[in-house]
Amino acid sequence: MQYPLIEFVTGIIAVLLYIKLGLVWYLPAVFLTFALLLALVMIDFKYMAVPDSINLLALAVAVINPEVLGSIQNALMAAGGLALLRYYLSYFLNKEAMGEGDIIVAGTMGALLGFPLFFYALFLSAILAMIPSLLAKDRAVPFVPFLAMATFIVYLLDQQFNDLAQWIMYGQ
Repeated sequence: MQYPLIEFVTGIIAVLLYIKLGLVWYLPAVFLTFALLLALVMIDFKYMAVPDSINLLALAVAVINPEVLGSIQNALMAAGGLALLRYYLSYFLNKEAMGEGDIIVAGTMGALLGFPLFFYALFLSAILAMIPSLLAKDRAVPFVPFLAMATFIVYLLDQQFNDLAQWIMYGQ
């Protein structure tokens, strides 16, 4: 049952990205990035680990767009910021705060979304992960699925998230 479901979800991703972007030269790269993120989601659910090969490929493909240099810069800032957060949280909590795979996914998020959309997706992923984390109690919950889901939602609804942020901050 898993195989047809994944194929269906991949098709939905392709259609929604086409509706969002139209037929632009970088549509295949964006689609491939989200398809790779979907693969990471399924692997993380099953094994609680993400392979660096797929993760790094998603990051490399994510920078293929009209603003390559800006995407590379955003990827480095997002991954670097999450790496620092991981380091400090792990230090203060005396346990592993997040996996290294999450840092590479953050780089992919930064390349796809830029700033401040990256922060919106990070916040949304934490909200999405909250209930499963509370239900799991002492078991670890994979975070990559929530990062990927939030990235896709924010990518599709970028203008709505920017408008919401404007309304929250300035009442406009």
